[in-house]
Amino acid sequence: MTGIAFLRGIDVYDPPISKEKALKALKKHPEIYQKFQHFFPFVELPPL
Repeated sequence: MTGIAFLRGIDVYDPPISKEKALKALKKHPEIYQKFQHFFPFVELPPL
């Protein structure tokens, strides 16, 4: 979820991991991105 927040451009206060690691993990597991899009279709996400 932290990766999704960073992807959306949200400034995460005291993130548990770095932005680079979060985005790398999200790209490694695109099913998380796809599930987020499925459950929250009203939230616009930039492409991975």
